[in-house]
Amino acid sequence: MGYKTFEFVALKRLILTILLIGFSMYCFFIKKTLLFFMIGAVSFLLVCYLVYSTYKIIISTNKNLTLFLESIQHQDFSVNFKTNNNLDNSFSDLNASFNSVLNAFRKERSEKLEHSQFLNTIVNHVNTGVIAYRPDGKIDLMNKSSKVLLGEYHLKNINELKNKLLLARILELPSGQSAVIIVSSTVQLAVYTTTLKLVDKVLKLVVIQNIYKELLNKQVESWQKLASVLKHEIMNSLTPITSINSTLGDIIKEDFYWNASSGRFEISKESLDDLNDGFSTIRMRTKGLIKFINAYRDYTSLPKPNFVKIELVTLLNRVKGLMKAQFLDGHIAYSFVLPDKGNSKIMGDINLLEMVLINLIKNAIQAVNKTENPSIGVALICEENASIRITDNGSGIEPEAIEKIFIPFYTTKEDGSGLGLSLSREIIQLHNGTLTVTSVPHSKTIFTIQFYRN
Repeated sequence: MGYKTFEFVALKRLILTILLIGFSMYCFFIKKTLLFFMIGAVSFLLVCYLVYSTYKIIISTNKNLTLFLESIQHQDFSVNFKTNNNLDNSFSDLNASFNSVLNAFRKERSEKLEHSQFLNTIVNHVNTGVIAYRPDGKIDLMNKSSKVLLGEYHLKNINELKNKLLLARILELPSGQSAVIIVSSTVQLAVYTTTLKLVDKVLKLVVIQNIYKELLNKQVESWQKLASVLKHEIMNSLTPITSINSTLGDIIKEDFYWNASSGRFEISKESLDDLNDGFSTIRMRTKGLIKFINAYRDYTSLPKPNFVKIELVTLLNRVKGLMKAQFLDGHIAYSFVLPDKGNSKIMGDINLLEMVLINLIKNAIQAVNKTENPSIGVALICEENASIRITDNGSGIEPEAIEKIFIPFYTTKEDGSGLGLSLSREIIQLHNGTLTVTSVPHSKTIFTIQFYRN
């Protein structure tokens, strides 16, 4: 606005000067009388005044403009232009515009300085070490935590770092990569580097953190989780064994009888077959459990699968026998739909797959615990790829939890370890398969195991 006012005044002066010069010429050379000569002389004097004042205005304007541009160039925003100029009122508006621009710069610089101080305060109070240095090694930023971690309190150049092994690892670490560097028995540094390209320079940013305590806590936590894993899987295996053992005890009590003619205890062939099936199931499940425990005892996350050709129909019949007692105890309607035809053979570890199915069915039993007419269905589908679907009409899984249930140690149960489903998915993935779930809260849940033959 100030510039437009100054422009208008300058144009007005120019037009007035031209008119006065023309009027003076008219008085001097056209009229040629004393009166007009005197009027012409006055007009000429006015022209001289206008030319002189305009010259002063131009000089003063150039001076102010130069000062304004130099103050911006050198970021010296302390300059202040007078708004009560004696040369012309238009200068007040122009100088006010200059002051307005400089005030905006002052405000922006103040905000940047405040923001910079705020960031410096944060950087110096975080527990993570931060170092920013140039390609020649000159350090632009080194917060307090990095000085403590490195034991370097007056470091000016990264190449002056006393620990040459640490220096070499930092310098050779590519941008965007991270590494763990063991400095001592109690100092294990997690180092991350990245490159920052600023307007006039390139900086390499190094983030350092001592993760010794975290690793120590993680080690303790891992032991606790390992114990939880063992408890989870042992209980999953012992529960059906206990049920079968109780059933076998009932058979022995009720079906054994004394035959006076032969002078010995006898049992019917049907009951004997039931006993043999029960003991066979306990023996197979015990072998699988021992194999699993031995693998964990050797600090492995999962036992390495022993792949052999297995029949899924046979596997599901075994699981049906294991879980039958629990279905009956819970008054749960259950069904196993197994095809008479189709290829149900896959390469797999029967003990690990049995463990997965027991875990999924046990989860289904817990889900229908408070359902009025509980039902669980297991179906085997043999097409190009084989799949097993386990369906229950229990409480279902809430949408916000369905994405998390396969995360290790995530659980919605008070007594759950959060390991069953994550281990089950890992086992299925080892068998070139997938474990997925769909659920409608308070209606039904379907877990699907898909085996890919190729």
